[in-house]
Amino acid sequence: MFKLKCLCLVLLSVLIYNGCGQDMLRANQSAVHSTATQVGELDLGDEHTTQFKASSEASVVPLYYNRHVTYNLLRDLFGPSLQTELIRDIAWVSEDFGSAFGLYQNIHLSQSDCNNKSNPFYKCRNGSMDMSTKPVIGVSSPREARRMSACQKGVDQDASLAHAFKRIQSSATLANPPKAELKNYQRLYQLFFRGRPLPKENLFDSFDLVVQNEADPRLAWEKLILSVCMSPHWQVM
Repeated sequence: MFKLKCLCLVLLSVLIYNGCGQDMLRANQSAVHSTATQVGELDLGDEHTTQFKASSEASVVPLYYNRHVTYNLLRDLFGPSLQTELIRDIAWVSEDFGSAFGLYQNIHLSQSDCNNKSNPFYKCRNGSMDMSTKPVIGVSSPREARRMSACQKGVDQDASLAHAFKRIQSSATLANPPKAELKNYQRLYQLFFRGRPLPKENLFDSFDLVVQNEADPRLAWEKLILSVCMSPHWQVM
């Protein structure tokens, strides 16, 4: 039970640092509204002036990674052994991840050729163009189910987990996982939150708790990778 609490603490720490997670899991993402008001005077000539008040409103909707970026990030982390699943569950699913298929991307190939194409974003079936699909789509339950399933498969398979270990620390193996130290915790964070500033070091105290309360270092790192991967916030551009 204590180990489960530690795992939840890691995920909670990442969620808190990146903002509250609940609002980001809505199927139709609400816009963030802001209002600005300006008060001034208008010169009407002949020493006459009048005051005026002008207001403006703006709304911003968070942008999320489309199928291309989501696939590439997870493929980079977990390696080629997970490629077939990532193509099927993310790269081909424009309706959940955004970025419609164009005329030459919705093509027919034999099933044996599907996952061997150099470009994984070609869909392996005949069909009409899905140009109604938006370039960027917000978070939805189907999208999150596919993404979280990919995270789970990534840590469950030896080959993909070994690849993730090496992305964290180049000398790491399944038998000798990454060292439990701050720079490796930060490296794991950066593999998901690309281009973001690192959080304060005390955020990673929860990572230490997982390692200290898990006798098997490999299992500890599985939990750390899974916790960060499960955070919905790394998808926000």
